[in-house]
Amino acid sequence: MSIAETTQSPPSQGGRGLAVVLGVVLVALAAAAAYWFLGGGGGSSAAEGEAAKQLESLGALVVKDGGQSYVASVNLSTIGSAESLAKAVELLPALARLGSLDASRTAITDQQLATIGRLGSLTTLTLSETGVSDQGVNSLRSLDNLQSLSLSSTGVSDAAFFDLADLRELRVLDLANTKVSRDLAPLAQLPRLEWLVLRGLTLADDALSQLAACDSLQRLSLEESKYSPESLTALEQKMPSLKVDR
Repeated sequence: MSIAETTQSPPSQGGRGLAVVLGVVLVALAAAAAYWFLGGGGGSSAAEGEAAKQLESLGALVVKDGGQSYVASVNLSTIGSAESLAKAVELLPALARLGSLDASRTAITDQQLATIGRLGSLTTLTLSETGVSDQGVNSLRSLDNLQSLSLSSTGVSDAAFFDLADLRELRVLDLANTKVSRDLAPLAQLPRLEWLVLRGLTLADDALSQLAACDSLQRLSLEESKYSPESLTALEQKMPSLKVDR
């Protein structure tokens, strides 16, 4: 038999069978991968479901995404006791795609913020009216996807800005009724900051003029704050499109 005749011969029955088996296996693997990727099964999904149930039993408000496939938002402010809050915080890392967390008006501590700082999927974090301090803010610097952060009515001061400057995706920052007073210059390192809330503060004479370096800033809220009119005028001259809430 010639070489040409050999190469043109049809594959054996065994070869066709092996090809079919391999094809079925590849399809099954692809389907399984898609199922896992979409959160449809596996240990991680089961762990998230169990964590969600426990959070609700502790008093937290748990909201899933539109497709009901994962937990998108958790509100801890509905939890009654500090003990239950501590248990709830420890459950949060099981929520792999958690986007929004509200811990306002709770007894959350700086130490517990170390756990919050591991929630890399967070885009919105509310910590207003808590005992959070500059030390706790240091634990949040690794939240690379965070876009909105409320620290209003906390013990945060100017010292926290060096850690906040690491939040490169931050667009909204609420520092109302805090200890912030003078050194606003580090906020210029936030390339996407659009709205800064400085309500209810006593600001140094040159504080507001430092914000001129915040190129992305679109809105500044100053209601009930004490500040130098000259400093604000200088800022508005450099940023004529800035909207100021007085």
